[in-house]
Amino acid sequence: MTTDDSATEALESARSARDASRLRADHDGRDPDWTPVLIEPKTNSYFPDLRELWEFRNLLRTLMWRNFRVRYRNAALGVMWVVLQPLILMLVFVQVFNVWARIDVQEIPYSVHAISGLVLLFFANRMVSESINLVRSNQSLTRKVYFPKMLLPCALVGSELMDLAVGLVLMFVIMLLYGFFGDGPIYPEPTAPLAIFFLLLLVGWGFALSTCLAALGIRYHDLILIIPIVMLLQMYLAPVIYPITAVDPDRMVYYALNPMVGIVNGFRWAVLGIGGEYLWTAWISIAAVFLLGLFGVVYFSRTERSFNDFL
Repeated sequence: MTTDDSATEALESARSARDASRLRADHDGRDPDWTPVLIEPKTNSYFPDLRELWEFRNLLRTLMWRNFRVRYRNAALGVMWVVLQPLILMLVFVQVFNVWARIDVQEIPYSVHAISGLVLLFFANRMVSESINLVRSNQSLTRKVYFPKMLLPCALVGSELMDLAVGLVLMFVIMLLYGFFGDGPIYPEPTAPLAIFFLLLLVGWGFALSTCLAALGIRYHDLILIIPIVMLLQMYLAPVIYPITAVDPDRMVYYALNPMVGIVNGFRWAVLGIGGEYLWTAWISIAAVFLLGLFGVVYFSRTERSFNDFL
């Protein structure tokens, strides 16, 4: 049989299949001119499809708002806890570490020093605690409909940004209140606009943590037991309670391996003008955010197809 005969036979077979399909469509009451859609797997599963994420942007907004409402829905004080959590902890820190332990934080009031670190730390800790069960808590959605699972960590970051914005407002209010109850109001430094860079770095760190922990937490439940320890250590392994100048300069490189060190110190330098001699720690934070974020995105994208197998 020649090549032309084979092609002709294949064409006749395709026409017969099409005619049979039309007959079935007429019998089922469907449009005989319907065109089947072939669904193919992504050729590159190492990174999420940005075009697909954009198509689901309305779902992203819905998930962000749902996360924010559910977090405080059954609380008697509601969203007031966004302000009360860092405020109560700040008052405890002032009494314990400033009044009793007399920790020196250079030329700024200890309360301002504490709240400027607590606001950032609360954001990072909430990202850690909520990312572990992120996929499992949304299994009623992931099992029923298809959507890019990368929307889940993106929505978590977006909902936490609302709490972060309220915390930053609280910090600036406390700074201005010193005009009435202290020696005078504390105004932001001229470098304050650079604080946006460190806030973006914080958001990147939160997203990197979210993608990694969401993908790992669904497989390894041991992480659930480790998270409380990590959150407690984070309080002492970042310059929140004490100033960064209290750390031994010879061990600063090892201390700065915690990305929150460079983020918190850089933010304080931009807003309050302290810690400028250790601004180089921000470079370590940038490298850590990039590397962990790259790993998190790739690992999440490679494993998201098997999420439902572990639910």
